[in-house]
Amino acid sequence: MKKSIPALNEEGPLRRLSNQADPLLVMERRAEDGDERAFILVNTHEQQTSQIELEGSSVAVAPFEVRVLRAAGSIRSEPPVSQHPEWRRENRIQIEEVYPELDGGRYPVKRIVGKLFEVWADLFRDAHDKLRAVVKYRREDEAWREAPLVFFDNDRWAGRFRLDAVGLWRYTIEAWTDHFESWRDEAEKKLAAGQNIDLELVEGREIVEAALPQARGVDAACIRKMLRDFERGRRPQGGKLCRLV
Repeated sequence: MKKSIPALNEEGPLRRLSNQADPLLVMERRAEDGDERAFILVNTHEQQTSQIELEGSSVAVAPFEVRVLRAAGSIRSEPPVSQHPEWRRENRIQIEEVYPELDGGRYPVKRIVGKLFEVWADLFRDAHDKLRAVVKYRREDEAWREAPLVFFDNDRWAGRFRLDAVGLWRYTIEAWTDHFESWRDEAEKKLAAGQNIDLELVEGREIVEAALPQARGVDAACIRKMLRDFERGRRPQGGKLCRLV
């Protein structure tokens, strides 16, 4: 492939052309003469095929497909919009400074079988909402597994998983806003300061109610009891609130 696409032989980081919110990742590597380019297209969407226009032709990239293309002209995608069709608040989360990686993922890192593989990254977002994150990993042709990322210091998070077999492994980081922890942090601070938390209780009820379908056993019974108290207009007492938060 490098012989047929000389631009791939150039050293240095890849240049990202796509928007961070776009599920189609488009990266460019330019040859020294500046005319020839290599484009790496990665569709990160699990179900939808992405389209992009290259040299006047429409190129389709299937879900989770990676394509490497050669071109002598420019590349352009759909005109930018102020808000992506699949925009969510979670897209405001930034994932940067991922370690380990070599040249933006161009080369694989090497580790010893049986050892723990550590992954580090900077995770942050605007406002004061709490984050949760996992590192998803899999051996080639196997199903994805995941391990938690834990907060380390400042914006730095870390996680690890064990390499239990020889082969090519892939990993990626997924982060989201933890709405319950964000609510609990705010409610605890106001409760400790002696402030009115009626609005926080309404918000907490909605969060807990949304979690009910996933609860089992004692947890489900406790949630139903709290919801019944809310329906009867009874404000949970301090002890119940402490158990909730």
